[in-house]
Amino acid sequence: MKNKIFILLLIIFFSFILFASESNSPIINFLRSKNIPNNIIVLILSMLPIFELRLGLPLALTLFKLDYPTALFYSLLGNFIPVIPILLLLKGFYKMFEKVKPVKRFLDWIIERTEKKSKDIKKYEFWGLVVFVGIPLPGTGAWTGSLAAVILNLDFKRSLIAITLGIILASFIVSIFVFMGKWGVVAASLFLISIYIMEIIKSKKYAK
Repeated sequence: MKNKIFILLLIIFFSFILFASESNSPIINFLRSKNIPNNIIVLILSMLPIFELRLGLPLALTLFKLDYPTALFYSLLGNFIPVIPILLLLKGFYKMFEKVKPVKRFLDWIIERTEKKSKDIKKYEFWGLVVFVGIPLPGTGAWTGSLAAVILNLDFKRSLIAITLGIILASFIVSIFVFMGKWGVVAASLFLISIYIMEIIKSKKYAK
């Protein structure tokens, strides 16, 4: 089941890059129907969990045809906007809704899922958080990194700097894949699959 979910997320991730110039997403169509400027659409998409700048930046360059500095600025800004509210407000939000069972159940599920993914952050802290946010794998990014920083009780300022560096690293990696076109998708495929295989080998090694 875990492998199937990973493959599905992998396909979705590659589709963002490969078909960004032909996107017919209902979200994008809705935003466009409201006459929202393309740069603000990029900002909004980059703010969303799962999507982040890994979708915002390719769309800005391929679908909206923004120049690179503009595309980079709005995707970076959008990806960064949720970070401070998550770092500052997550614990208070949890306490506020811990008596509302459906909300608490959902938050507990997110926390449990994030804890499973944050072993390297727990081990390496600052640089672990930078790499976790910066390598654009399915299930990583600024949202998950911010959640992990709160759950692991990491220092606010160090977490903020680490996540910022991670977002910049992610923008650099995604930019390379986008400028490489379809060859970038092939390179991304090999890159992500190799990382996934290494994770499997590492987990089996620890299991022994």
